[in-house]
Formats: sequence, C-alpha cells, structure tokens
Amino acid sequence: MKYLIFFFFLGSLFFTACQNDPAADDPFSVPADAPDSVKVKILKSYVDYINEHRRFMEPIKTKPNIYSEEDKLLAAKDSLGNLVFARLDLVGEDTVYREYFYLKDGKVANYQLMVWNKIASPPYAWGFNLYMYDKGVAGAEERYVELTTDERPAKLLMQPPMPPKVDADSMARLVKKRMEPVWKELEKYKSPSS
Repeated sequence: MKYLIFFFFLGSLFFTACQNDPAADDPFSVPADAPDSVKVKILKSYVDYINEHRRFMEPIKTKPNIYSEEDKLLAAKDSLGNLVFARLDLVGEDTVYREYFYLKDGKVANYQLMVWNKIASPPYAWGFNLYMYDKGVAGAEERYVELTTDERPAKLLMQPPMPPKVDADSMARLVKKRMEPVWKELEKYKSPSS
C-alpha cells in the first residue's frame, strides 16, 4: 500500500510539473540541444499543422503591387491574431518569385522560396527550403529543374531535395529583409469586415 501511495504521489508531481511547463503545452517547441534532424522534423510538423488548419484561420488577401499588378500576398492569423503564415508572389515579366513564410512566436520558422525564370536558356525553376529556430538554422535543402518553354514550375516539387549550394546562414539573414514587404503590407491591410 505504501508503494501505491508513493507512486501515485510521484505521478501527481510529474503531472503538475508538466502542466506548469509552457513547453509541455507546445508540441512544436524545438529543444536547443536536439540534433538538427529532430529540429527539422518538429518544424516540418509545424508547417504541416499550419497548412492543415489554415482554412480555419483569419485569411488576408491583398495585392501589394511591389513589382507588378499581378503581385499577391496571402496570409493567415491564428485565433489569437498572430501571423502564422504568409505567401508573397512577386510576378515579373520574365521571372516569378514565390515566397512562403511560416511564423512561430513572431519569428520565421520555415522559409520557402521558389524562383521561376521563364527566359533563361533553358527556362528553370529553383527552390530553397530553410528551417530555423531561436538559436539559428536547423536545416536547408534545394531543388532545381530545367523546364521546356511551355512547362510550369510545378515540376520542381517532384525533384528530390539536395543539400544546399547556397549558404544557409546567409539565407537566414536574408529572410528578415524578405519579410519586410510582408510586414509593410499587413500594416496597411484593412479587414473587409472592419
């Protein structure tokens, strides 16, 4: 009987400790001491979660006119009003840039860039995927595919990811600058319901 009471007491202490630990409430918290492969797996799960639940979030759609009238900004806020997703399409006559930002706790956790160069010889699509956490870069990968003149860049997604040729740390520094037009647009954005 003494052992039963002792184990019950230990179990209740553990349960209480988990209840008070904010990281225990966040299934997507990235332990700083975890290997990069584990960090990337957690961040991929977070991206999947946002993609699955985005349709239930507050949508934002606007035309920022950064490069052309065809530019688009799509974003989503969670139930607390925090920005968790943004997609910026910058459409030039010869090149299209599509950037995805997945934000966690106000910081970019995943950045994806797709470049479609329509006039290169041959035309091509290039993609870069960067996973970040509080202490730096957890992982990065690239994709590249040559296209025919009438092919669209969706073929890029069928290519296997490769180790990046571009320095991941310099890309991480660039992400902050790439996020600036998104923040500026969102500051100007007025909800249709307001």
